Amino acid sequence: GLAREFMGKGLEVALFGSKNDRDVTAEIAALAPGVVDLAGQTRLEDAIDLIAAARLAVSNDSGLMHVAAAVGTPIVAVYGSTSPENTPPLAERRELVWLGL
Repeated sequence: GLAREFMGKGLEVALFGSKNDRDVTAEIAALAPGVVDLAGQTRLEDAIDLIAAARLAVSNDSGLMHVAAAVGTPIVAVYGSTSPENTPPLAERRELVWLGL
């Protein structure tokens, strides 16, 4: 998957989310050993600092996607059932992927 591809290029991968996201992030981490699973373990301020220091953010349509845009981190925003026309990240360095689910 994407996490393994990034790690294969020497990049660190961190997963963010709430404690409600732990099942999904644990599954991703199990498929990509070495991923840092921070779901439910960071305060918002800490997540903002880590995202600001990141080279790239890959996110679904979420608040942290907009945080990445606000702090200037390049972003790949993935939309499933929502449309990127409604809530795009307000950033110049962005790529939008719409799955149209």
